[in-house]
Amino acid sequence: MLFNKRFKKRTKNISGFSLTEILIGLAISSMLMATLMYIMVDLMSNSQNDQARNATNEEMKQSLNYMAQELREATYVYTGEELEQSRVIQNTTIQPVKNFLPNFGANTRPIVAFWKVESVPYSDTSATLPNSCTSFTGSKVDECSAVRIEQRAYTLVVYIQSTNNTNNNWKGDSRIFRYQLRKYSNPTNLTQETGYVDPMINSTFQQWPYNLNLVSAQASLPTTTNSNLIPLTDFAASPTFANSSTTTLDDHNCPTTQENGQFLYKPSPYGVTPTGGSTNYKPTNAKSFFACVRDASVNSAQGFNQDVFLYLRGNTKGKPSVEKDEMLGMLQVQAISRGVVRKTVAD
Repeated sequence: MLFNKRFKKRTKNISGFSLTEILIGLAISSMLMATLMYIMVDLMSNSQNDQARNATNEEMKQSLNYMAQELREATYVYTGEELEQSRVIQNTTIQPVKNFLPNFGANTRPIVAFWKVESVPYSDTSATLPNSCTSFTGSKVDECSAVRIEQRAYTLVVYIQSTNNTNNNWKGDSRIFRYQLRKYSNPTNLTQETGYVDPMINSTFQQWPYNLNLVSAQASLPTTTNSNLIPLTDFAASPTFANSSTTTLDDHNCPTTQENGQFLYKPSPYGVTPTGGSTNYKPTNAKSFFACVRDASVNSAQGFNQDVFLYLRGNTKGKPSVEKDEMLGMLQVQAISRGVVRKTVAD
């Protein structure tokens, strides 16, 4: 009996958590778990954003270097004025270069265009040169003999920027394509590409595709195919991002170097020539991808190689986990072409 009384008394001294205490503990633990989950998700999101920025920046660098490398092989680079504005040759006004390019579609703009020399037959095709010239007649005989000896031809390369995304195939704001107009679609039988005019036969780079009599030698516009118009990169920033973004970014002007009162570098695509004391020389509505081209028409006393400053800015918007504008810094590279303007040879 005494044992039972002591046991009952002892059990009365043992107390547990009350319902209120349990609920408070659950609430605190839930808050801690929610906070930890938020921190974890935030860290993962920041990590994904960093990866997207790094990946996009690397893509822009590779694209810029690829274009710069090709520009170093250029023989002649058009300024934005030649590309988009009427040209004056021997006091005669002729149409801009863009009027003789393919119809690239809506919301698409040529940014920089240049001529380069390629080996014939082309390295990425299986076509070969003619085994002999006996099967040709007329002017094709001389053309066959020349290409068999020289084994090269001029190719027009155009880098274009497009914001067109009708079929939602692209994730970025804009993308860059590379277009090429080669001389031959089939060098074996000397079949020329539609719209091709050789700039070295009865013409010049500056007045292409007009002949020396300033008559257009282009019978019809070139066309685009999956082989001559290929995408270079996506996720370039919109060419007019400043109009739709609150992000404040520095504007980039072409170098202000002048000679004989003229700017040596002109933007491509076209930008209005500064007036008065202004030195702000930049393209119109091309804020993410443009070039500054050494103007071959400036009356320089000595020969020079054309050089080009190329600019490109990316935007990670559209990458996984990136829903808002994430503008990257403007990348810049300078390329000196092989083409020499007004070269003089010492006696």
